[in-house]
Amino acid sequence: GNGSLRDTLTLLDQAIIYSKGYITPESVATMLGLLDPKELQKIFTAILNADKTQMLSIIKTLESYECEIVIDELIAYLKNAFFEQDRRFSTLLYERFFKILSEAKSLLFINANNGFVLSLVFFKMIEATNIKSIEEMIDSLEHEKFRLPPAASVSSETALHVKPQSAS
Repeated sequence: GNGSLRDTLTLLDQAIIYSKGYITPESVATMLGLLDPKELQKIFTAILNADKTQMLSIIKTLESYECEIVIDELIAYLKNAFFEQDRRFSTLLYERFFKILSEAKSLLFINANNGFVLSLVFFKMIEATNIKSIEEMIDSLEHEKFRLPPAASVSSETALHVKPQSAS
């Protein structure tokens, strides 16, 4: 109801009629044209597992939904996961996902192809799970800095037989 009690009561009456007296999250989601909560779970599982084959299947399933609604649903799911402190997501990953989703919404406003935007969102989210944080990159570089590759290492015998160059 977006904060309106009257709209919420109207939607509740519609949900009761639509679901024949037994209201479930799935029936309300279907009535409103929203994603089934289990579908959202499936989407994020595929993203976190980098399962591109499963993601392509999910994208085909979502073709019948309005792209902006799907993006709004993904944002709501992440928001709830954030407040419930879902351990599958780091703070950095929430930030990356929200940035990707907000960029997608701006693409929709310039009349980009809905199916392509949704595909782009999902595959960018998969890639975002692989990107290292700045701290991880620094740690990685520091560890590499102290390791010399085998070809570049110099034996102590070779180092002793180096002749100094004469000044000309």
